[in-house]
Amino acid sequence: MDKALALDLLADAARLAEILPEVWALKDCRQLGPHHQEGDVLTHVKELIKNLPPAASPELVWAGILHDIAKPATRVEREREGEIITQFFNHEVLGADLADKVTARLGLEEKSRGKISWLVRNHMRILALPQMREGKAKEFVQHPYFSDLLKLFRADLAASIARDEVWKKKSKELLRAVEEVVGRWADKEE
Repeated sequence: MDKALALDLLADAARLAEILPEVWALKDCRQLGPHHQEGDVLTHVKELIKNLPPAASPELVWAGILHDIAKPATRVEREREGEIITQFFNHEVLGADLADKVTARLGLEEKSRGKISWLVRNHMRILALPQMREGKAKEFVQHPYFSDLLKLFRADLAASIARDEVWKKKSKELLRAVEEVVGRWADKEE
């Protein structure tokens, strides 16, 4: 699926509810806290797709649509420092399995399904890249799907509307730290 088709589908409530009810369910999943002022998960997904590169691969577009598919099933509200926030523990793990089931139902080829599931499963792992041991970081960055994961990460950050300048600054620092590690290991062989 290309980016334009994805945006058309995400904007058509009736088609989305029929073809991808799991994604349609994201409209009722609110995100509370400093990271996601855009509101519900479906709004976030739409923004992520808009922020993907124009020539994004079909697998990357599908990963963008499905990256948070398990948030409704993993949603927990907690109070932190007097504020109600939502957390979605292990949504990427459950999401990878759901993404594989959805893409199988839609008839995507096994290789594409594997890539989409890998991207969904690792879309949160990339946050830990700056803290990884060198060997693990190098192995992760040199994975054949990592370049699409980095594009997904950038679009995900761009679609996450931070509450204030403090959180915006933290997002920029995180992106810079990840890209610094990527710069050390991308396309480098020993």
